[in-house]
Amino acid sequence: MAPTIWPFPMSMIETQKSSARAAPQGKTPPHGFSIRSVARGRTSGIGPARAMTSSRPVRQMGSSALVPRTASAYGARSVAGSRGGGRRVVSHSPVARRGGPRLSLGFGFKPDNSEQIRHARKLLFLDVDGVLNTEYCRPRDAIHSKLLKRLGEVVHYSGTKIILSSTWRLHPQYRMKLLSRLESVGVDRLAVLDDTPQLPLKMGRWPPAESNRAEEIAEWIRTANVRPDLIWVAVDDLDVMNSPHAPLFDGHFVRTSRESGLSAECQAQLFRILGPR
Repeated sequence: MAPTIWPFPMSMIETQKSSARAAPQGKTPPHGFSIRSVARGRTSGIGPARAMTSSRPVRQMGSSALVPRTASAYGARSVAGSRGGGRRVVSHSPVARRGGPRLSLGFGFKPDNSEQIRHARKLLFLDVDGVLNTEYCRPRDAIHSKLLKRLGEVVHYSGTKIILSSTWRLHPQYRMKLLSRLESVGVDRLAVLDDTPQLPLKMGRWPPAESNRAEEIAEWIRTANVRPDLIWVAVDDLDVMNSPHAPLFDGHFVRTSRESGLSAECQAQLFRILGPR
């Protein structure tokens, strides 16, 4: 049998084991990492519970590296429902676009797309509800094949990359469903470079949903390192022009409707704004 090669000193493992035995029940060992099932080669969790608003360490699926317990410093949030009763970690922080560690969907570290974003010539901020489906679709989380095909044609024609602005980005199961459906029309999931940040809803003189969506897109553009000649467009059924950020979206916005989604007319507008490859 080949000897086991540990990615960290054995003294560290013994220290962590002894700390775990010494810690009171329900407490996290007072170290920077939480080691679980090291002897079986299982992945490690993130602690303490206070940082992730969870009573259990967060499982990092698909990663063999130790993960710092300061995931909250990168804007990560925990999402209930991962396999085995753990919690997943999702990052929507602009910090991730500046080269910090990115935790996403509970499948380990997400690739750092900062270079792809910096060199991207075209970006499309994509909403899903009211764009790739309509209010008549059943179930409500369905994606209409005809509307999806139109989006695929836009991506292939223009060579644009995608930034998710839809609330689907906040739910791992919906996000994975969207990426899978995009691949069915020939759009590689790697074309989806990033998500807009999740900002709190503000009540005021502007419609809250429209204002919030516009602010999230505006914040992404403000914090991301993009080309000065970037060509971009947002497609959404929410009227982001009815917000304080209306000047930013002038000439960069295609509005769909909940009744028809991404219609042929909306597709033609996207063709016109993004242009050919």
